[in-house]
Amino acid sequence: MAHTTEVLERMVRDFFIVLKGLSPSIATNMASILGPRHSWDFEPGSLAEHALLKNLATEQIKMLRLERWRSVADAWRAVKSMDKLRLRVLPLPFLSERPCSIRQSGPERFSREAWFFINGIASDKEMLRLNGMYLAKLFQRPIELIYNPTQGPIADLLECVVGRTFDFVTSPAEYALERVSAALSNPEKDRVILMGHSQGGIIVASVVAGLIERFGGDRERLAKLEVYTFASACDNMQVDPELDTPERRVPHIEHFANTGDMIAKLGVLEERLPVAGKVYTLDKPGHLLNAHYLPEIETGRSYAWRDARGSLQRNARLYAYCDGNTPELLPIDVSGKDDDSQPAEAALASAASEAATHVSAG
Repeated sequence: MAHTTEVLERMVRDFFIVLKGLSPSIATNMASILGPRHSWDFEPGSLAEHALLKNLATEQIKMLRLERWRSVADAWRAVKSMDKLRLRVLPLPFLSERPCSIRQSGPERFSREAWFFINGIASDKEMLRLNGMYLAKLFQRPIELIYNPTQGPIADLLECVVGRTFDFVTSPAEYALERVSAALSNPEKDRVILMGHSQGGIIVASVVAGLIERFGGDRERLAKLEVYTFASACDNMQVDPELDTPERRVPHIEHFANTGDMIAKLGVLEERLPVAGKVYTLDKPGHLLNAHYLPEIETGRSYAWRDARGSLQRNARLYAYCDGNTPELLPIDVSGKDDDSQPAEAALASAASEAATHVSAG
């Protein structure tokens, strides 16, 4: 946990970041999360979060019609339906859920890979499964969904502050750390992919910090790890300083962010924050994973970052996993190269490119 002075500095910093990211217009702030109105339209069977929320609202309206309560069973179904809505907004502390794993099935031909995904704020298990279905469809792999339980929007926001500003390791982060550590320590796994959305990006950052503390300098384990976040609200993301070279960052890290996403503006899009990894951006609003992020990766591969020369680069490694494809393994050991293998000019260009990752790719 951070020292008092550091916490106070972070609180002041985050206060001004929030002021910078918020718009005076409530409508603009809502659109930055829910997306523009046209993004709310969906086809039957859609995996967009809007479809799930609309079905929930329709179900609630039906249950509130008293003429449908023709029996005790009808009344009980209505109570359970309304309790689902209560769980999303105001969970009871003494009945709160614990972090757990939910298996999202997929083709089993990738036995040497382990995939994990951590959900964001205000997502219950139903929403997490919806995210998992889209991720499995996109990457054609089974995925272990690590449930970050929702305590309601307000409590979840406070948990974000605890995990981000106070640098406190929350119970979902502790659980995820053990699950990912086990995969990295498994000699039958060649690559471990860790993904997170929104608040899940804060948890992912905490897990990466825990892994570096636990396995720091262990190239055999940490070189397997690949980290991908969407709309991450994290304020810090580390690479292992013992293994870091201009040729290979360990672990490999990529972020994807919509420039009009208010939550991403508080995290990976804030240039002053020490977030390692390339930030691939797209000039659009919207914060929801299924509705606003994954379709762009699935159909357009349109997220990009600007290199030191200002050119757009759409070379995210994550794209190479789409449709069940598999990129080559990242090199485990590049430290054996002699000092002349990379000229000074190339090393400077590499560093400059990395520094430019927070520049929006409009």
